[in-house]
Amino acid sequence: MHFAYLDQTCILDASREILLENPTLELADNTAGSFTFTIYKNNPGFKHLNMLASVVTVLWEEEVLFKGRIIEMSRNFDKSLSVTCEGELAYLADSIQRPAEYHDQSVRNYLATLIQVHNSQVEAEKQFELGAVTVTDNNDSLYRYTNWESTLDSIKEDLLDSLGGHLRIRYDGAHRYLDYLSDYPHVSNQKIEFGENLLSYSENTQAIDLATICIPLGARQDEGAIEALEERLTIGSVNDGKDYLELPDAIYKYGRIAKVVIWDDVQTATNLKSKGQKWLQDNQYESMELELTAVDLADFGVSMDHLRLLDRIHCSSAPHGMNREFPLTSLKVNLLDPSQNIYTLGSKQKTFSQSTGKAQKSVQTRLLNIPSKETVLNVALDNAKHLITMTGKDGHVIFSPSLAEPNELYITDYASLDEAVNCWRWNMNGLGFSRNGKDGPFELAITMDGTISGKYIAAGSIGADQINASYTAQQRKEWQDELGEHYLTADEVTTQIKNTASSIELTVSNVSTRVDGLQQQKVEYFYYLSSSATLPIDGSWSITKPTEQAGKFIWMKMKTTYVDGSVSESSPVRITGDTGSTGAAGATGLIGPSGKDGAPALHITITPVWSGVSCTLNAHVFLGGEELTDSQIADEGVLNWYLNGSETKTASGKTLTRTITAKESWEVRLEG
Repeated sequence: MHFAYLDQTCILDASREILLENPTLELADNTAGSFTFTIYKNNPGFKHLNMLASVVTVLWEEEVLFKGRIIEMSRNFDKSLSVTCEGELAYLADSIQRPAEYHDQSVRNYLATLIQVHNSQVEAEKQFELGAVTVTDNNDSLYRYTNWESTLDSIKEDLLDSLGGHLRIRYDGAHRYLDYLSDYPHVSNQKIEFGENLLSYSENTQAIDLATICIPLGARQDEGAIEALEERLTIGSVNDGKDYLELPDAIYKYGRIAKVVIWDDVQTATNLKSKGQKWLQDNQYESMELELTAVDLADFGVSMDHLRLLDRIHCSSAPHGMNREFPLTSLKVNLLDPSQNIYTLGSKQKTFSQSTGKAQKSVQTRLLNIPSKETVLNVALDNAKHLITMTGKDGHVIFSPSLAEPNELYITDYASLDEAVNCWRWNMNGLGFSRNGKDGPFELAITMDGTISGKYIAAGSIGADQINASYTAQQRKEWQDELGEHYLTADEVTTQIKNTASSIELTVSNVSTRVDGLQQQKVEYFYYLSSSATLPIDGSWSITKPTEQAGKFIWMKMKTTYVDGSVSESSPVRITGDTGSTGAAGATGLIGPSGKDGAPALHITITPVWSGVSCTLNAHVFLGGEELTDSQIADEGVLNWYLNGSETKTASGKTLTRTITAKESWEVRLEG
């Protein structure tokens, strides 16, 4: 059953006949969402609605589906109020990210910085704590600017638009976390099996958009049958000589529609065939959107009570060869009339690979920022805590071969081991995690011989093939020496990470190599703190860059040692200038936020009723938009009448009758 609260006041509970008219909840991926309803005077919350200040909460049993603030109220002819609320994600639009430049930031650290800036500008009830972050950048080294955008716009433009992912607000007791997830977090146990009517539910896909035949092509080959054309790997050698894959049922219905799909990085025919089969059944439906009503779901035997935003729902259609998970990306739910509900599966949003593929920019030349041991460990521990604790009731524990006599333990996203995609497998030989079912390959493994191997060490900070290995990244830059000759140098940063009994030790060595034939070089930079702006004097050269001082100038030179023992030095160059004059006064700061709405005001109107020369004046007292009763007026005070600006009252009460013989001016006051 659904419930709704206005702050601490219940405004929707059908079991107690506390009702709203047409209470409609709309939620969508990466949006704040909205809740709209009409409320009448007999509802306990009617007199307590405050624009922007009141918090409205929607629950399913005890689960929070929505929290937000009132952004619009309008009075209807029957004196009811139509109310619109926006979700808490919109709080991020209330803060501003001032001009700043961020270098070499992990996704988690950059988002943490944006949230920290946001929290420093808003009230406690609008603040967020950073939760789990599973989105990563290819190089884990973001380069971003902020320039007077709202925090919400910065997150959208700097993270969502380029890296993809999904924002989710998660509650844990009194804590409100903002998670940033690379994948849809929960696999629903609901399943939908479409028949030939699949496309009748699609909003953006027609039969002509679908392929019934796939010709997968892999990496470029060194030699080809046609000299003028490049040759690519095909699946002919592992597919009975045929270079294509087909869907017989779909061909029978739609005919033969072929598409070529290229994977540049696939080097073996077996892997290429596997990718081609997955594309036919899964990936070609990646951009399909399916809109289903409550009636449709009932026909498929799906329970709406267990559908949540961002759930992954398994969908299949034998006539189309489709067999994939669709994310629940938006829903429109009427809290009192489920027959009006509408659910959207699938998304027009680009996947991570699509987004990054089109968002590649020219590589900027800069040295890698190697994080300290404390930074790596703290970020890893914090992110790991959220990744583990956010799970809730997701996941299934399976004992193999049986509960009575198990020798292996599996923790999976599906209840069936054969259907599992994300899987932890644990036996006597070790522990491993796979995103490709129970048989791997395993991205992370801890084996009984003492080896820990994986793609990442501290996800979001340092990548490695395995912990007892070296992580090497190369950064190239171009520079010009004093003779005008160009060289290309490579700075190689080797981070040795080794497992010890009590900690992870990081050792960093920096090596420069000259790329000029087979010669190698060592490059060192020296600094000089000088009292002169024209010469390095009154000091000495040091490998350590000095702190800037008033009236002093820092000079720099480069010393290059070659493999044959020869040494060259560049001419000294001044890298700091004179102290500038005091700048002009800065612009006036931003206007602060508006204060909360005040309490409803009392106001009085007077209506005259004439009978010949006799006039009866009637006083009407209003609080906000409602007229007060006699007893309510008595609670506030007494109505006193004053004639022609006098400060001495003439009469008291709601009415005053006078025989008019000359012009009179009357004022009525409610006085306590």
